[in-house]
Amino acid sequence: LLVAYLFSVPALLSALEMCPALLFRSKNNVLYLHNNKAVRLSVFVFSVLLFLTLYVTAVDKLFTIGAICLITLAFCLFYLCVTAVKAWAKRIHVKKSWLKLAVGNLYRPGATTGTVVFAIGISLMVLIALTLTESNFQQRIQKVVEERAPSLFMIDIQPHQKQNLEALLKEYSPHVMMYPMVRGRVSYVNGVPANEVTVDPDIDWVMRGDRGISYSNKAPENAIISHGKWWNDTQASNNPLLSVDQRILSGMNLKLGDTITLTILGKDITAKIANARQIDYSTFQINFAMMLSQGVIDKMPHTSVATIHMENATNETEFEIVKRIAKEFPGVTTIRTKEIVSLVQTLMNHIATALSLTVGLSLFAGLLVLASSLSSTIDQRRYDVAVLKVYGARKSDIIKSCTAEWMLLALITSIISAVIGTFSAYLINSQLRAQEFDLMPEVTLTTILLCCIIVWCVGFIGNRKLFNLRPSNILRNE
Repeated sequence: LLVAYLFSVPALLSALEMCPALLFRSKNNVLYLHNNKAVRLSVFVFSVLLFLTLYVTAVDKLFTIGAICLITLAFCLFYLCVTAVKAWAKRIHVKKSWLKLAVGNLYRPGATTGTVVFAIGISLMVLIALTLTESNFQQRIQKVVEERAPSLFMIDIQPHQKQNLEALLKEYSPHVMMYPMVRGRVSYVNGVPANEVTVDPDIDWVMRGDRGISYSNKAPENAIISHGKWWNDTQASNNPLLSVDQRILSGMNLKLGDTITLTILGKDITAKIANARQIDYSTFQINFAMMLSQGVIDKMPHTSVATIHMENATNETEFEIVKRIAKEFPGVTTIRTKEIVSLVQTLMNHIATALSLTVGLSLFAGLLVLASSLSSTIDQRRYDVAVLKVYGARKSDIIKSCTAEWMLLALITSIISAVIGTFSAYLINSQLRAQEFDLMPEVTLTTILLCCIIVWCVGFIGNRKLFNLRPSNILRNE
């Protein structure tokens, strides 16, 4: 209801201010939206009421505010693009009369440039952003599975099973990782209770509940140390040392040498941060946000976790290992990475389909707006065509002019949407901690091509009555 009033009341107020003589003088005058106090006040009131309604009824208030800000930013960007396109069209010079007419139609009074860019451009921008984000995510998962992800993941390995299980796994591949693990939680940071520490939302999961904690005097095979150095046996024997995810340093405003107290099985252990690691959890490899030096928790009851990476492993080989582990090491749980990845990919496909349908509806609504805009300007265009034919324009010239106008509009709109949409996808990809971003030009070019075809079809269908128009029918009535 508020959206309907927001868009209709200003138009009705403008109609009330319209001079009747202007309507009687000419049928093809462009009727502009008035910018008086009543129109400005109505737009402001209904906009505020709409935003308040969205905010009050929203489950996630912060998300709603962010969405409104992004929508406002998108409209501002596209408004600037429309202004730039019209300014560019005024400066361009062409010799062909039909092309000159097409370019002139981009910036003349009553031009549909703004309508096309806003109605189609924003939907295309969202479509390209979502498509690139989903495609990059799927591609990254597939790349991780093929290059770095382990074939099998094993948990609940008892201390007496470690040596024999490792020997079994190495019969199939030398790429075996096995690390001990205990459960513990952060209780103090530099002597300050954990519930009083200011933590960045990006890393607050470290402070919630128990975490898996390991220990080693040797850096893990997949460790990428970004700050400090790994300790040696001599250093580890003096005081408890700790290796952390580098995001813990930035998220808690810590530095090397600060202390974190961990509560493990009821015992408080205060360790000094010796180094930080850059961890990519999406590789499915063994990674611990916190690792202690050896000799601190070795004697505590704990289990181990292990992975095995087999190149070009078949399902038969994986099932064979799973059966042997189940038979020889009861209690050890084996997880096939392929099954987890398949579930993730299926989930992502469902999400992508749902989002694509939503954006498709938005795009369809944009096409309806575009068709309505064409319908509202058809009378004006009929007079234009009549005048052109009186001056000697042929049917082919008019068709070429309309085709060029709509192709230029579609091309400009799709390029603007592609640039903004690709940049948006890059920002989303960065927030997902992805190291690489593939532009996927085939996706963008396909979208641009489809946009040109759809907009041209809508424009051609909307203007088809003009091509066979006889000037005498209009001039005789005048």
